[in-house]
Amino acid sequence: MSVQLSSSAQASVLEDLAWSSSDICRFILSLHKARYNDSEWCLPGGKVNQPPMKADSYLMGFNRFTGVEHPAHEPWIYCKFTVRTSIPALLVFSLHRSLY
Repeated sequence: MSVQLSSSAQASVLEDLAWSSSDICRFILSLHKARYNDSEWCLPGGKVNQPPMKADSYLMGFNRFTGVEHPAHEPWIYCKFTVRTSIPALLVFSLHRSLY
């Protein structure tokens, strides 16, 4: 399964977080039910008249150097994504430092 980032997620990963693609994958693989935030509808960019997609969001402290959850590590990271089984791909709409 591939991981695809929206243009805004890609910008924050490169400019703000300075994460590599392996950092992103390790973060996503570290997510669990206790870090679930909520479900939302997202309008994917790109194609006109594309229907909204269901997406889940998570908040978690994460140490990218060890690749594991680290609750004391702040700020926590906010990630909103959906899984497209037809492609197959994980589409990341948002990935940035938490604003909370």
